[in-house]
Amino acid sequence: MATITTRRPHYRDNLPAIEADLAEGADRLRMLVAPSGHPAPALTSQALREIVVIYSNAAFTFAYLEGSQRFDDYQHLLGWHEAYFHDQDLTVATEKALAAAGPFTAPDLEELRLTWLTWFADRRHAPEQPRRRQAELGADMRAILRQMDAHQLEFLQRVNIDTPRAGPSVMLAEAASRLKEPTTRTKLTTAWRRHSAPDIAALTNVLDEAVQVRRTAAREGTGGHPTVLAQTFEGCSVSPAEATSFLHEFLTQALESQRELESAIRTATGCTQYPMDHFGRYMRTRMSGHRAPTLKLQPLLDLLCTLARRVLGVTVIAAPAQHAHALTFRVGRAGEELGSIDFDLLRPGAPSHRPPSPPLTAKSHTPAPVKAKAHVLCPLQPDDEAGHVTLAAAQSIFHEFGHALTHVLSSRRMPSESGIEHLPLDRLECASTWWERWVYHPDFAGALDLTGEEQEALALTRQLRALETWSTTLQCTVAAAVDLDVHSRSEGGHREAFERLSQKFSLGDHCAFGDLPGYFTHLTWQAAPGAGFLYFWGAASSAEIFKRYQRLRVADLPAKGRPDELTHLWLDPSLPSPRPPVGPYFEFLRDVIDAGPMEVALP
Repeated sequence: MATITTRRPHYRDNLPAIEADLAEGADRLRMLVAPSGHPAPALTSQALREIVVIYSNAAFTFAYLEGSQRFDDYQHLLGWHEAYFHDQDLTVATEKALAAAGPFTAPDLEELRLTWLTWFADRRHAPEQPRRRQAELGADMRAILRQMDAHQLEFLQRVNIDTPRAGPSVMLAEAASRLKEPTTRTKLTTAWRRHSAPDIAALTNVLDEAVQVRRTAAREGTGGHPTVLAQTFEGCSVSPAEATSFLHEFLTQALESQRELESAIRTATGCTQYPMDHFGRYMRTRMSGHRAPTLKLQPLLDLLCTLARRVLGVTVIAAPAQHAHALTFRVGRAGEELGSIDFDLLRPGAPSHRPPSPPLTAKSHTPAPVKAKAHVLCPLQPDDEAGHVTLAAAQSIFHEFGHALTHVLSSRRMPSESGIEHLPLDRLECASTWWERWVYHPDFAGALDLTGEEQEALALTRQLRALETWSTTLQCTVAAAVDLDVHSRSEGGHREAFERLSQKFSLGDHCAFGDLPGYFTHLTWQAAPGAGFLYFWGAASSAEIFKRYQRLRVADLPAKGRPDELTHLWLDPSLPSPRPPVGPYFEFLRDVIDAGPMEVALP
């Protein structure tokens, strides 16, 4: 089934607070580089570091908003993105301030200043038309996804399937899982695909046009890159050949694992074709009436704080005053406060009123110095004032905490408009996927103070989550391989790239092209075209590293004699990324599945 990346949005109460932070940061930046009516003072080392933090905060914020767009409508904040990254006066003033500041005697500061100067110069010389066209195509993609949502809701209503708050693809899977006859499920999913085909074709056309715009920009822009992939991989510490080899190895293992799962689905559901269309039914028969437990948010956050302190030597402490819309934690190391993380509380319900945006002008007061700030989305259960989340939400919170903590701890902030270039791209998901594995750690249930019955329900839910990951791994890997292939060439589109891959790996009915275009619209895939492999590189790396933590009790951390590999791997952009073995990723999923109470019947 097609992966849908949008859902009917509503405003969250934290959006005004995010906008206030963006306004405060912009005011502080103007004060540092272009104070009103006064010549700009020479930049100190502290001012240089603060400038790059301000830009990094803005980039991270918009990456966060883009990643949360199925819950948010943040279009009213895009003016701030223009203010930070495309306001000519502010850009010129910042570039001039950086040019006049050096040279710094400290080598790291001078390297930082020159890196940012080069970035500003490259942006100044970059043609404006391709950027604007890419922005227009991005808007077209979002419009088609919204249209697809609406069309699929119409389809579900036409076949008498209820459509509450969940997205259409979720509701289809839920409805199909309730059908006992495999032929009826096949008819439903076939009709769904036929109904979605025109929107998939329209989205593919826009995606292909975006590739063409990138190809032209890569050839004609700074550096004159022969392909988009060559341009993207300037931000990687591995070569395209190494990434391709790794991804194809991963795809081979994913295909083998998919065949195992499909065999189990056929046996359990009686289906004869397209087994993955019957995965929901397979899962329902395994649930046996069990309800997934919900988990208290506060103990989850306490566990994050404990792990950050014991593994990384980082303090994550709740701020004294808390807002209704977010829980704020201050992050420090060695007695120095480095920044903060807001855990934004998403409470499902009716849209809240959005106050008008403040004008994009300087405030009358002097803005305070800016520290690093990040956000983590916490989707709470509906009508639950105590603050409970599902296991899937907990896994997402741990994952996003990895990104947030990396942002706050980074000492060498690389220039970025997208918010993902602070590390070599191949390391972008190493920390986040390592953190999310803790929801499967033996001590996780104990940290939440669950009853015996709740612990058994949690073990079952963890099995189901691992199976869900197993069920989508091949599809996402194929999408990453298509993304890499299409951007390595000077012509051709996504469908042609898929056909080449399908023939090489004999994909057959295991994966259909119509299931892939939604992946290509994701933020990272758009910001780093061709680098879709980075999630699996990070996930494989974290699975290998986490094996030793899986055998340790939380109370025994930190382990004596353990090298500081995590800090270096996650935070030092100058280090290369060793190619991770593929096996531990799949071994981890199988271990979680085998550890639970459910009979899975995988070969």
